[in-house]
Amino acid sequence: MITLTVNIENLVSGALEKFRDVLADQTMLHDAIRAAAETMVKKHLAELNTRSPNTGYYGNAARGVNSQADAEAAIITIQQPGIGLRRFGGEVKPGRNVSSKTGQPTKSIAIPTKHVPIVNQNRSQPKDFPVLAFVPNRKGGDTTGYLVEGEQKLAKNGKRKGQYITVAKKNGAMLFVLRKRTTHQADPAVLPSDDELRAVAVQAIKDLLQTFNDLPT
Repeated sequence: MITLTVNIENLVSGALEKFRDVLADQTMLHDAIRAAAETMVKKHLAELNTRSPNTGYYGNAARGVNSQADAEAAIITIQQPGIGLRRFGGEVKPGRNVSSKTGQPTKSIAIPTKHVPIVNQNRSQPKDFPVLAFVPNRKGGDTTGYLVEGEQKLAKNGKRKGQYITVAKKNGAMLFVLRKRTTHQADPAVLPSDDELRAVAVQAIKDLLQTFNDLPT
C-alpha cells in the first residue's frame, strides 16, 4: 500500500477564508483526488502493456483499477494479481494450494516456459495438461525439477511391470520449471511515482477550488 499526504493549508494558505466551506468537506476533496489519481494510474498501466504483448497483463491491470473516497481518504485499488509483487518485490514460496491431480499440497512453484500456450490471455497451468512427466533436477538448489510433455506407456519391467506409467514423451517440450521459491526485484516504474501522484492530487484540489472560484457570487 502507498500512502500519500497532501498539505492543503500550504497549498491554499492565501485563500483559506474564501474556500473554508470547500476545504471543510473532506469527502469532496478526496473524491476529486480519487478521480484524478484513478485516471493517472489507469493511463500509466495501459502504457505499460507493451511489456506484455502476449497476455495483455498490464492492459488487464488498467481495466481492473477501482477507486473510492470518503472523509478519511481516497483509495485506489488494482485488482490484477501480482501488481504488488512487481512494484515492491519479494520472495514467493509455494502456498497451501492442493494439487487437483494428486490431492496433496503443492511443494513447488510451477514457472511456465515459452512452450506453454496462452489461453484467454493467460498462460496455461499444469492442471490444464492431460499428461505431464516429472523430471527431477539432480543438481540441487531451489529448482526441484521440470514438467515435460508426457505419455502413458506399459512398464515392461520393475515393480510396476504390466502397469501403465507416465514417462517423458520423446522430444517432448519442457513446459514448467519447478522451484522451491522465486525472488522478484522491486520495480517502482510499475506504478506512478509518489511525486507524480502527489502532483496530480494537488492539481485536483486546485481545479476543484478554481471551479468554486468561477461560480457567480
